Amino acid sequence: MNVELGQITVLQIFQALALGTVLGVAYFGGLKLTLNRIESTKHPAVVVFLSYILRLLLIFTGLFLLYRIAGLTGLLLGAVTALCMMFPFMLLNNEKEGQSS
Repeated sequence: MNVELGQITVLQIFQALALGTVLGVAYFGGLKLTLNRIESTKHPAVVVFLSYILRLLLIFTGLFLLYRIAGLTGLLLGAVTALCMMFPFMLLNNEKEGQSS
């Protein structure tokens, strides 16, 4: 099934959505692990810095691959999907903070 929608195919759309979802989950999952680990480490600044660099490399590599696979439209679609992955985490955190007050 290789249906053309302008310059991007349906397969490329699904690839962009899947990679965007994986990038979002990996980035924010890594952030959550970092925040959980800060209290128990001797050097929290090093942990935060290394986590940030690794997560940034992950995102840049994933977006580069997405650009190579699906072009600019796929890159935009994947990036928006990755950003949308942030909202459920924010809502969960807001609900937890509201219950603990």
